[in-house]
Amino acid sequence: MQLKPSLLVLGQSKLSLESTLSEKVVAEFVNSMDRYIEILNDINPTVLLFLNSIEGIELEELVRIASLQNKGRYKIAYMPSWSTDQLIKFKNDYSVDAFVDDTSLSSLSRFVEKGIIIGEEVHSREDIFKKLKSQNSELESLTLDLENIIEERTKNALAQKQEVEINVNKVRGVIRLVKELSSQIALEETLLLIRNDLKRFHKINQCILAVEDYNLNKRLYYYRAGSVVEHVAESTWPEIQMIRINSLEDQTYLANELSFPIGQVISVALTSAGSSKNQAQPVIHFEHSMSF
Repeated sequence: MQLKPSLLVLGQSKLSLESTLSEKVVAEFVNSMDRYIEILNDINPTVLLFLNSIEGIELEELVRIASLQNKGRYKIAYMPSWSTDQLIKFKNDYSVDAFVDDTSLSSLSRFVEKGIIIGEEVHSREDIFKKLKSQNSELESLTLDLENIIEERTKNALAQKQEVEINVNKVRGVIRLVKELSSQIALEETLLLIRNDLKRFHKINQCILAVEDYNLNKRLYYYRAGSVVEHVAESTWPEIQMIRINSLEDQTYLANELSFPIGQVISVALTSAGSSKNQAQPVIHFEHSMSF
């Protein structure tokens, strides 16, 4: 069985890339437009490396074709020299992630390896979103079935029907929130959705999302003065097993990092403790004024 290429190299080059790539990178070198279009139509390579023109088609046009088809999770473009205008255009118009010239060729394999890692992470996240959307459809189907059963059994019991409808609306609210969360990519948008959904709980004052990005930078996101604020943390937040209520350790950590007073917090783990050896556990903290 032939493996699908995770790296697609466009254009001829004197570079001996094969000797610098790791064994896990499946590369294909393409020098014809027919083969290029065929690969873009059939698969979505993790990394696209643009070296030079193919059959008279300039490098910029090759990049533009991939961008229009939304292909390549990580794009690398090579030119002997770059102008500022070219960098801006390739970055903004074509979503190119990395640029190399003659002075940075020695780092090319490192860029490729980084692209493979980021592409795998994006692919994993896309799979999670697909599973969430599938689960949402199943939940919607189950909810509709539940509504039909409830309606038949509670026709003559208005009070009972009203109570059940309230519960169904709660289920709908959960489904709606999960669907909206599954469609979001930016963490700022996710935090705003969670905050808006919690507005009806007047005793929840603030929600703070603690995550680590692909570059292992630890970040805290919270809502302040009408917008989402991003704070780069100096230290890692405490891990928890599942949920922790009114922990002085969590309260002290957040107050020290954010440099303003924090009340009692409920901390909820978004993954199990120790699930990733390389990344900090993502956690969401809810500052509240409830009593337990």
